[in-house]
Amino acid sequence: MRLKTFCASLAQARSPAYGRRELNKDAKALLPETEPSQSTRRPEIQGLRALAILAVIIYHSSNAWLPGGFIGVDLFFVISGALIVRTLIDEILATHRIDILGFWGRRAKRLIPNAALVLIFVLLSSALLLPSYRYRTIYPDVISAAGFWSNYHFANNAFDYFRANDLPSPVLHFWSLSIEEQFYIALPIVLSAATPLLRWSRRRLTLTLALICVSSFAFGLYAIEKHGSPFAFFHTETRIWQLVLGGLIGVHFSHFGKVSERLRSAIGYAGALAFLLCCFLLNDDVSYPGIWSILPTTAAALILIGSASPSYLKSFLSNKRMVEIGDRSYSLYLWHWPLLAIATECWPDSWVAKTTAIAAFTILAVVAYKFVEEPIHRSESMPLPALRLITAVATLALIISLGNLIDVTLRISPSGARTTSIAAAQNDFGQNYTDHCHLDFDSTTQPPCVYGESGASQTVVLFGDSHAAQWFAPLVKAATQAKWKVLVRTKTSCPSADASMWYPPGKIPYAACSKWRAAVTEEISQLRPDLIILANYSHYYGWLRDPNTGEVLDRPAARKEWVRATDVMMTTLLKTGSHLLLIRDNPKMLPSYVDCLQSYGLCGRNRHDALNGMPVDEKMLTSHQHEISTLDLSNQVCDENFCSAENSGSIIYQDTHHLTATFTASMWRQFLSKLSDLKQARADTEPTNAGIR
Repeated sequence: MRLKTFCASLAQARSPAYGRRELNKDAKALLPETEPSQSTRRPEIQGLRALAILAVIIYHSSNAWLPGGFIGVDLFFVISGALIVRTLIDEILATHRIDILGFWGRRAKRLIPNAALVLIFVLLSSALLLPSYRYRTIYPDVISAAGFWSNYHFANNAFDYFRANDLPSPVLHFWSLSIEEQFYIALPIVLSAATPLLRWSRRRLTLTLALICVSSFAFGLYAIEKHGSPFAFFHTETRIWQLVLGGLIGVHFSHFGKVSERLRSAIGYAGALAFLLCCFLLNDDVSYPGIWSILPTTAAALILIGSASPSYLKSFLSNKRMVEIGDRSYSLYLWHWPLLAIATECWPDSWVAKTTAIAAFTILAVVAYKFVEEPIHRSESMPLPALRLITAVATLALIISLGNLIDVTLRISPSGARTTSIAAAQNDFGQNYTDHCHLDFDSTTQPPCVYGESGASQTVVLFGDSHAAQWFAPLVKAATQAKWKVLVRTKTSCPSADASMWYPPGKIPYAACSKWRAAVTEEISQLRPDLIILANYSHYYGWLRDPNTGEVLDRPAARKEWVRATDVMMTTLLKTGSHLLLIRDNPKMLPSYVDCLQSYGLCGRNRHDALNGMPVDEKMLTSHQHEISTLDLSNQVCDENFCSAENSGSIIYQDTHHLTATFTASMWRQFLSKLSDLKQARADTEPTNAGIR
């Protein structure tokens, strides 16, 4: 019946690009005679969607139950690729073109109504239930989700050092929807542009899709090594191969129909078994997608191929309950994560809150499917594609406007002033950041970054990670007064200690740190400055690697390695004849300190716990007491028992472990004292040294 319908439509088509005989040949090659028409329901496909959404929900509810459940998204990608590529190729063969606006209009009608409802819910619930400072970060997340680019937005946030400890966004799950939406936008354009050039046949189409698939996968492998797991995990260009692989299956489905039912069933069983094993064996510690993504994606493809053949697998996937879950899988995916994220943030570690959230998102998903998603999807009230697209754009504009209105309302609310103060503190950086003298993760080329008295005879180098960078303002002010020259050499998450670093946000070795540190050390050896100031974060647990094996060290081993690596660097620097000044690390706040600030409480932490970080080798300091001095500024933050997040009514913390540039600038006199003392000590020893010569 399907082939007859296709041939009837083909007889009406007129195009000089194709001959009638070639089109009929391609049609028979690409359209399976044994497969049901598009109007015929494929219940096992809905069962596959049910399998995917159940894996994702269980993983998000508790990843201890199903540590690899995140691969449910991979299954969604393969299914979507198979159906969408097949639909577009059918249209090309039938009409010699793609109605791009019509395709986009159908996608918008299917996807946007329920998604818009979820985004509105997130805006309102975040404003009502969460501290108002959180809305400042969630609102941009919602905008990115509404604009179909949240995957790139969240990739950037994952590598933003100052957002690494942020709570998960209630719309984080929109990253996968953004990839699919970008696929839906780009694919019909690409296929339409290529149609006159390639004159589609099964071979040409297969080669084109295979090239895209292999290129995307290869780029993903490169990206995960070069840029880290978040880049490869969120970016469309590293994930598109999974959708295209599904597209290849869709195009060749008639081919698989020629395989014996027994073999096809075995393929389906193998895929199902492999998928389940991946759900239990993969976990968050795996650098994903990378090479590991081959397993679940291939498993998803095998299930898709084998599930059409009569078998117990098809019966399971086609049963009434699985089909019902599959029908509602999109709605369940949209609603499950915001409820879980908001409930967990409001009531951490509460099983009652999580259980309530599970019940709530199930009810909301079913209601939204029945009264929003399904009625609009089946409605023919807007037959014109352009009208559908205009309505979709207007809906997204409404979401953005609502978010902005809530933001303005929160700013003028009683808590608005406090929220503004918290936001100002979180963005209180020194000039070294705006001058790009503090290097980010990827950078290895250090700009000159000379401050203070550029022509001075005394030179001080500020060397370390972002905890060294925070002392830029007081050091430069002190150096200007004392007529010293300052060289700034700091890099994100790259301590001066001679340690091999692992970068947990990217799940990759931090090779750029070693390269940069070696270059700075060589520069210092040649420069031989009068003073080198070393300051570093003191909680690099999970960041240090064994220099011989590359293994990430546990807490006790990391403490020992930190002492060793620090001693090695200090020994190297002392050979230059420079004096070393070690600054004790900041007191560390608890993550909840911001919630406390929002409520105007007494916010801070017990002094002992706040200052408990990596150890310092006291023997090294004692044996070089004339060449190494220390500076402890913790008393500027703490009293005898308590370290406060505020000072004289002003917030002094950017996050749990960085002080604001405004606050550190007030401590310039302590730096001036150190510079003056060292300058005087050098002056006192010069006559003696001259006499010896």
